[in-house]
Amino acid sequence: MWLALGLALMTQLLDWKAFSSEPFDKQKAFILDAVNPGIQYVAAFTGIQGGKSLCASDALFACLYGPNPTVLPASMRGKTPMEVWLASKSYALADVLLETFRWRTPENIWLTEPQMKRYGVKKKDAYTHWLAPRRHAKDPCPIKLRVRSASDPESFRATPFLAIVNADELAWWKDRAWLNLQGRGVVARTKYIITTSPHGKNFAYRMIAQPGGWGTG
Repeated sequence: MWLALGLALMTQLLDWKAFSSEPFDKQKAFILDAVNPGIQYVAAFTGIQGGKSLCASDALFACLYGPNPTVLPASMRGKTPMEVWLASKSYALADVLLETFRWRTPENIWLTEPQMKRYGVKKKDAYTHWLAPRRHAKDPCPIKLRVRSASDPESFRATPFLAIVNADELAWWKDRAWLNLQGRGVVARTKYIITTSPHGKNFAYRMIAQPGGWGTG
């Protein structure tokens, strides 16, 4: 089913019937905002078991392999692999993000070791994975997918090639990790796919939820 979705996304607009389970209306709105190149921050503040992890994985896949994929600026494209981060407040939760994203995506987008060798890239560690390049994105480079933890804010000083961050449980991060992440986001105009359960009126409330109308959704 997901293989069919991957092929369909490359050639036509999003077809909700192609998803393994059709998203609810609010999830559809979230995914459509995520794939919109004019929107940099997309956030969902929901309770536990609100379906946000599945929705974020679907949105990320659509951003990468959809009909209008997220790419680096033209001046950077094709020279260095674009980076995508799966980030949460701990490595344990970030690993769950990875498992969910892998479950919701077709196997053929995940490069095997022989394919990595062919492209001249290496896995290096358990937190680095490689995804197949998108021909329709006019970028011959594979995509570097990294699993990251916000527990060490200084490690969140992002690279200039960071195109998308799936920020899980953002309200529970250390605020310095979020601020450090923003420092390089202006280079590639990083897209942020944010999902979290609320955690008081902290930095996530003040910087993200409040401007968009906290409690209105």
